[in-house]
Amino acid sequence: MNGAKFLTAFLGGIALGAAIGVLFAPEKGSETRKKLSDNAKKLNDTIREKYNEVKAKSRNASSKVEEAADEFI
Repeated sequence: MNGAKFLTAFLGGIALGAAIGVLFAPEKGSETRKKLSDNAKKLNDTIREKYNEVKAKSRNASSKVEEAADEFI
């Protein structure tokens, strides 16, 4: 399994576990919905951070390949 698939499965598992935990908590519906919303926002932020990290690493790798190709030519 490559890194992207693992990360997707891992984050999906975290989100699902958090959602199930919040749904079975003995709280009012409004509190539960707020917690779900907060968890979704946190997950979204985490995914954006990881996406930006992967994007930066791929740009770095791309520029290294370009430099190597220029040196080769």
